[in-house]
Amino acid sequence: MIYKRKPFPALANDAQTKAHIEAAMRQYMQKTIVHFGEGRLNPSTIAWVMWKVEEELSNVIA
Repeated sequence: MIYKRKPFPALANDAQTKAHIEAAMRQYMQKTIVHFGEGRLNPSTIAWVMWKVEEELSNVIA
């Protein structure tokens, strides 16, 4: 859980929505960088990416 709730609660749970989520996640992950000294994406960065995807898709799909 991120932000003390499950991700994407307002979005429909169907194949089309999942495809949109996966495409948006790929788009944002390609733009995301590893912080110096981390060696990988840290959990807060991944949570931010998921939040941005949720925000974007809530505006597009809803």
